[in-house]
Amino acid sequence: AEESVQHVFSECPFTHQILQELNVLFLSSNRRQLENMGPNFYTWGPPSGDVMKANFDATFYQGTKSATTGILVRNNKGFVMAACTYPFEHDANSTMAEARACLRALIFMEELGF
Repeated sequence: AEESVQHVFSECPFTHQILQELNVLFLSSNRRQLENMGPNFYTWGPPSGDVMKANFDATFYQGTKSATTGILVRNNKGFVMAACTYPFEHDANSTMAEARACLRALIFMEELGF
């Protein structure tokens, strides 16, 4: 799905949580400047050269403190070379779920020899 820069910095709860944990103050003047930029949409692009690119995401379930991670690996032509999902239990929050998703993606790529 396409997301705008405005969404990432002014609406995305994950970004807000990261910025709060890093003690970053997002001033209202920055928000106005961002809104004046207009929407910029970015879409996935294949990697250059003979490498693989892994995209990952995590969904966190507050009630059960569990998460599910999805990983998709594509080549430089955009073809899916591997994909998987991993369930996790005992995650403290969505930040931990995203961090575990990143780690799991790296391990997955290493296991496949990418």
